[in-house]
Amino acid sequence: MRKAAVLLICSFATLVFVGASLLESVLVLQRVAAVSDPGGSISVQPAGSPGFVPLGTTERVKAGDVLRTGADGHLTLNWVDDSRLRIGPDTTVQVLKCQVNRSDDSQDYLFKLDSGQVWVRVLKALSQQSKFEIRTPTATAAVRGTVFSVAVTPDGATRVSVLKGSVALSDKQGSVDIGAGEAGAAGAVSHQVAEMKPDEVAQWDRELSVAKPSLELIEPTYETLPVGLTAVPVSGKAERGSTVTVNGVTITPNLLGKFAIQVPVPAGSDRVDITVRAVDAKGFESVQKRTLVR
Repeated sequence: MRKAAVLLICSFATLVFVGASLLESVLVLQRVAAVSDPGGSISVQPAGSPGFVPLGTTERVKAGDVLRTGADGHLTLNWVDDSRLRIGPDTTVQVLKCQVNRSDDSQDYLFKLDSGQVWVRVLKALSQQSKFEIRTPTATAAVRGTVFSVAVTPDGATRVSVLKGSVALSDKQGSVDIGAGEAGAAGAVSHQVAEMKPDEVAQWDRELSVAKPSLELIEPTYETLPVGLTAVPVSGKAERGSTVTVNGVTITPNLLGKFAIQVPVPAGSDRVDITVRAVDAKGFESVQKRTLVR
C-alpha cells in the first residue's frame, strides 16, 4: 500500500513537472533573427557546434549562435519586433537569449560582445520586466528603448555612444547613464561621459541605416511613363507602426505593413515624381523615390 502511494505521488509530481515545462514552452516564445545586408568575411558557430563555418546562405540566427566577422565583414540581425543589431568588422558576438513571455509580454534580449563593435536599435520602450543587455568582458550596457552603439576598445574598455534615448553602462565600479548625443566608457578605465567625438558622429552618419524604419517600394517597376496613363499605381511595404506618406499624402498600411495608392499624372505632363516616406516612433525617416518620364 505504501509503495503504491509513493508511486502515485511520484507519478503526480512527474505530471506536474511535465505540465509546467509544456506550459512554459507555450508561454515563452523563442525569437530568431533574420539576416540582412551581409558582406565580406562572416562565419557562424551554431549553438552546440564545436567550431565556426562560413555564414553562406544562412538566413536565420537563434539564441546560442556566435557570429564572427573579418576585417571586411558586416551584417545586420533583424527581429520581428523591429529591434535591429548591426555587426561591424572584426567583431565577435554571441546571441545568448532572445525570447518573449506571453504571460506578461516581457522580453529578454541578451548578447555577449567579445570584440569589435555593434550598432543597435530598440524601437519599442521595454517594460520593467523586460531586459535588453549587451555584455562585454568588462561591462554591461542596458537599455529600455533606444539607438546606441557598443564597442570593445583595444585597451579592453567598453565604449558606448547613444544616438537616441539613454543607456545604463555598468561595471564593477558602478553604473553611469549615457544620454542622446553622448558617449561613455567603463571597464578598463574609470567612468567617462561626454559629448560624442567627431569621429563617432561621423561613424553614426555612416551607420544611420540601422536606426531607420524599413521601407520597400514595390511599384512602379518601370521608369518610362506609359502613353495615356492617367494615374501611376504605387505600392510597397513599410515597417509596422510607421507613418507613411506618398507625395505628401498620408496613407495607412495594413496589418502587414503593405500599402497602395494611385498617384495622378498631371494633365499634359511628361514626368511624374514619386516620393515615399516612412517615419517611425522615434522620428527616424526612410525615403524612396521614383521618377517616370516619357
